[in-house]
Amino acid sequence: MTTDAVQKQRGDVAQAWKWICIAHATRCLGDRSYTFFLPLFFSSQCKTTSALRPTATVTIVQNLAVALLSTKIAKIYSHNNNNNNNRREAKQGKSCLDMFVKATVLENFAVALGALIIYVAFSKETTLLVCSNPLSSSRFRYALIFAAIDAVFSSFLYMIISKEWVASLFGSRNSKIKHDVSDRSSYSLSKANARLSQIDLVVAALCPIIISWGIESFGYYKVISFLIAQHLAGSFIIVFSAKRAVSSYPSLTTNIRIVDEAKEQARKGTKGASSFTAVYNSLPVPTKLVSLAYALLYFSVLSPGGILNAWMNSLHHGRIDVVNEKMIAYAGSTSQLLGAVSTLMSPYIIRYSPTLHHASALTQWAQSVCILFGAYSFYRINNNYYDQYYGDEGKAVESSFLLLQFIAGISLSRVGLWSFDLVERQLLQESVSKSNQTVFFNGEKSVTQILSLLMM
Repeated sequence: MTTDAVQKQRGDVAQAWKWICIAHATRCLGDRSYTFFLPLFFSSQCKTTSALRPTATVTIVQNLAVALLSTKIAKIYSHNNNNNNNRREAKQGKSCLDMFVKATVLENFAVALGALIIYVAFSKETTLLVCSNPLSSSRFRYALIFAAIDAVFSSFLYMIISKEWVASLFGSRNSKIKHDVSDRSSYSLSKANARLSQIDLVVAALCPIIISWGIESFGYYKVISFLIAQHLAGSFIIVFSAKRAVSSYPSLTTNIRIVDEAKEQARKGTKGASSFTAVYNSLPVPTKLVSLAYALLYFSVLSPGGILNAWMNSLHHGRIDVVNEKMIAYAGSTSQLLGAVSTLMSPYIIRYSPTLHHASALTQWAQSVCILFGAYSFYRINNNYYDQYYGDEGKAVESSFLLLQFIAGISLSRVGLWSFDLVERQLLQESVSKSNQTVFFNGEKSVTQILSLLMM
């Protein structure tokens, strides 16, 4: 390949990367804002011991939907990308891009419609009904359907943008630009993964502060109206950015290695792995264990957002006065900023560790020590709850201190967690062939959601 061709190729990669980052940032802004807002909205409307029920119901339905449907959606996308080896690349890529566009529009409009229905469901006449028994409200049941659609397509789009497309641009399996292990360019796989996580975590740190300020200044109902508008506008920005990225680098939606892989499989007399289980079983044992460890991270409720935010907000009604929406926002932002710090460290951890398996063990231990400290504080807070609720001021003061310990433990654990996430992501991007990545990553996501359901 001539020098001019190489330079043009690098320019195409840089252009595609810019548009991928814009699409990713827009997705993160919408997802993080709404995910932070919804539990606070539910707990503010209910203000009773049943405050967790609407949040838990939405979380269970979303996790179940992802567990059951995300792999099926991924297989449809992979079939567009993989099955017809005689299909021209342009037609193949257009089919995949069309599906990406439809998924983006469905996800964002599902959020907007679901939020609008929740807005109506929590009128003064139905608040008590929705809080005490969410499924008894017909409006809330419709909102759950849209929440499920949002979760399934959000998961699918995240896997495509943040894992498969990044691996296509920068991974060692990229058949057009081969990256050496010693490559120190800004487009190395570890740095690219870290950059997307940095975008996600910075957005996640800012969203709680902005949303809590909006709630305090304008109230919940004006903020939910803004979030609806944000998602509708976001769908158009993501679609435009994705089309520009694919236009700059068409191989994002075409698997140019399929024919060669099919010939090699035919020569060996094998059909190749086409399901998550088959791909997982084909991995080396150490890589399987790292993937399993990643899935087990979701067998927990000790992470900022969702049910944990609703639980902390409910502590205010249990006489822990330091708890309010602003405190929860700052706690969540601190956690995400520490996670962002870890993304600066992870490329160096990967670089200086003997193998990615060693790096995964180191980062997992760093997380576990902090999370155990947080879990101990969580246990003590719950033991004190009823004493402080009935007026024991000493227990209330002790619980306030324990809550700060708990937040510190959870926040510090994000350093190890996000470092491990990036190590695991790169390990699997390099271990799983491009033709199987969509199915594998969505299958892995299904397993994590099943474990989340079991925990609940």
